[in-house]
Amino acid sequence: MNKRTLLFFYGILFTNICLGQTVFNTEKNDETNMYRNALTIYCNSLDISKIKIVYVEPNYLITNNLPRKLDDIEIQYPNLNELKKLIKANGGHLTLVRIIPLNVNQNDFFINVIPFYTTYKKNNFKLGNGAGLSVHYKFDTNLNGLTYEKHKFSGI
Repeated sequence: MNKRTLLFFYGILFTNICLGQTVFNTEKNDETNMYRNALTIYCNSLDISKIKIVYVEPNYLITNNLPRKLDDIEIQYPNLNELKKLIKANGGHLTLVRIIPLNVNQNDFFINVIPFYTTYKKNNFKLGNGAGLSVHYKFDTNLNGLTYEKHKFSGI
């Protein structure tokens, strides 16, 4: 894909996300998937000069429709045995991202993306958390669906 085409697609994606004109869902296997959108926002916040792989906790309700690659970042969904091996290979720890299913609070629809500092010792996984991302959607009556509203990072 040439640079001009790539810039065109990024422009469309940026415009849709910023203006909130895309109706999002939880079922499709494309850019309109809310979980993919939340994971993309999280990955865009990372320093890609340092992070090449993001490990996401598998959840068959959420992660089955998510991609294996977002831009230059590889996305892996390790099972427990793979996770043990990855932790050992990464110096005894790694960051495991958990995507929390869609929540609703009155008219606020949101998905949380939580990175956990993960270790494995004595047959136990230990997860430490100090920050996270919330991606908010609102119901658009004109489009009859959920549209992107905002996102915010929080931390301790």
